[in-house]
Amino acid sequence: MAVSENTIIKKMMNELKQAQNNAGDNKTMKQHIANVKLLSELLLDEKQEEQHIVNTDITEEEMKAMIGETGTGNKRRTVQLDDDDANGSSLFDF
Repeated sequence: MAVSENTIIKKMMNELKQAQNNAGDNKTMKQHIANVKLLSELLLDEKQEEQHIVNTDITEEEMKAMIGETGTGNKRRTVQLDDDDANGSSLFDF
């Protein structure tokens, strides 16, 4: 479930107000500032993910380079091995 940017910004503003109100208590103030940092990172990470999604257009040339020129045919080579009881008839014969 995605959280809107406005919701995150409102929470950041609330944390900043609480930090300002608790300026006398250094530990509490730092906790609120840390919460602002966490919310900022959340907002920045969402922006970077959106940019990643937008920039994932793959050209036909790139697709050919990744798959190869004959990427449409799924040709598989089957190699058949004769084991001839290579290690004996038992699993424990080495």
